[in-house]
Amino acid sequence: MLCFFIFSITAVAFSQMESPGAAGNNNQLLLFNIERSRDADKIYYQVNLTPEGTLHPIEPVYSYWKRYTANGRTEPLTRLQQNRSYGLKYTEITPWQASFYFAAFKEKTFTLKQLSDGSYRVFTSTQSGEKELTKMYVRFAGGSFLMPSIEYVEFSLKDIHTGIIVTEIFKP
Repeated sequence: MLCFFIFSITAVAFSQMESPGAAGNNNQLLLFNIERSRDADKIYYQVNLTPEGTLHPIEPVYSYWKRYTANGRTEPLTRLQQNRSYGLKYTEITPWQASFYFAAFKEKTFTLKQLSDGSYRVFTSTQSGEKELTKMYVRFAGGSFLMPSIEYVEFSLKDIHTGIIVTEIFKP
């Protein structure tokens, strides 16, 4: 069962990031975000680089909330969110690549890769080949605060050859 919806309460300040590839603080670059049907709040995922410019060996992707419903406040994910819903579980980490899946969604794997221009992007395999993940959307169908019912998850994927955005829907 997908469990993508739990709130955190600790506030921390980070730079505002809205588009993939925009530079942020601490050598972090935006990779993708998760939007949800429940409210305007989003979860952002940024590449986390060491001072040497390689992927952080423990946490190559950093994730955080942008609380648009709370004056744009930025907050880290809680430990529960990291371990049960929006957090990433890594299966392999090298200095330039990391493979992972979402804590609440083990059925689909993703790979963070460094491109020839030095930027990083997240990719996943589809029936028509490898695509870049640009955004996810979670449509809730009710449920409770701790046990939400997910109607579907939509992946926005960019074709790496044509640049065309396609969608892939997962229904739990």
